[in-house]
Amino acid sequence: MLEPSAVEAVPADKINEAYGCVLASDIRYRFVIDIDIDIDIDIDIDIDIDIDIDIDIDIDIDTMR
Repeated sequence: MLEPSAVEAVPADKINEAYGCVLASDIRYRFVIDIDIDIDIDIDIDIDIDIDIDIDIDIDIDTMR
């Protein structure tokens, strides 16, 4: 197992340089890619509901007698 001092954190914007060192066998440490992700999600939901209810009641008085 590698000692913590044998690890070099590489920021994501320097990954090409670090990979170039790997290809050239010019590395002394194990590289770890350090990725910092900040996700901000803003959801705005606007719901309009219109309900129209029409009730028709027909009463036939002749059938009620």
